[in-house]
Amino acid sequence: MITTLRNATATLSLATLLASCGGGDGGGGMASTPPPVTYKTLAELSGDQTFQSGGITGVPVGPELRNQSTLAFGQGVEIRYSAATDSYNLNNGSGLVVEFAPAQVVNRNDTTVTWQKPAGNGAVDFLSISNPSVNGVKLSYALFGNWTHYQPGADRSYSLVGGVPTQASDVPRSGSATYATQVVGLAARSGQGYYLIGESTGTFSANFGSN
Repeated sequence: MITTLRNATATLSLATLLASCGGGDGGGGMASTPPPVTYKTLAELSGDQTFQSGGITGVPVGPELRNQSTLAFGQGVEIRYSAATDSYNLNNGSGLVVEFAPAQVVNRNDTTVTWQKPAGNGAVDFLSISNPSVNGVKLSYALFGNWTHYQPGADRSYSLVGGVPTQASDVPRSGSATYATQVVGLAARSGQGYYLIGESTGTFSANFGSN
């Protein structure tokens, strides 16, 4: 069902999502142990679902994304999944609402599904959502996507991340952890685009005591 979700730009903040999206390696030691995880993975969810997101938005110009701005979690694109129609309804909060149905799927593989939806006035929308893995661990709780709206004079692109958020009461209050991550994104230099897919890695650390 909702396991087909696309890689978003790597700079998106995952702090509000379940750490088990990739899992912490415990580097630095965690002085407080959170309660056992009782959250459902995306694959375990059933029925209609609504996801909030955070991410990056900007104007697509060739391989570049210009005039970028960051959208905090809860202020990004709202994603509504309809189980009855197996469709995704995306709302950017500023009047742009597009629904993607199974008939508009143009590509599908083990991790990614891509939709294309033509609209009036020369507009066309593309949506890709995927369920990637990092070091063999599937990101079971995180939703990644990229939505691009092409319309003369009103082009817009959204790289987004959402999913099953961690409740504030379940976030450790002390200790630290280090996480391994995979970098996925698009870089541009002198008009030449470079895709960062699979081979780019990194780490980031969290200090729960100081937030």
